[in-house]
Amino acid sequence: MPKFEGIEFDFGGGRVYTIPPLAPRDLQKMQPQVKTLQATIQTNPIACVGVCIDVVHVALVRNYPKLTRAALAPLMNVDNAHQALLCATDTNGSRRKALKAAARRPGGLAG
Repeated sequence: MPKFEGIEFDFGGGRVYTIPPLAPRDLQKMQPQVKTLQATIQTNPIACVGVCIDVVHVALVRNYPKLTRAALAPLMNVDNAHQALLCATDTNGSRRKALKAAARRPGGLAG
């Protein structure tokens, strides 16, 4: 059971981690990188993957203290980096609440 509530994220290959939002101190420290990512990830996702790994790693360490950046890096790619980043930056819980509400609806997340 994760220490902090977050969003279950499937990195593939059966590797599902609960990504909590960044802690306030971490968000403050990483704010410049997060702002840059949010501005450029749609137009140049390849250039952003490394910073996405950094941000998601900082969030994941809250629940998985022994998880290294080196172990996380191969799980992330251009396809999943943006979604994992959204989980890590869900500081107000709106994404987490929306996913829970969707799961309760008939048809679940596919509906």
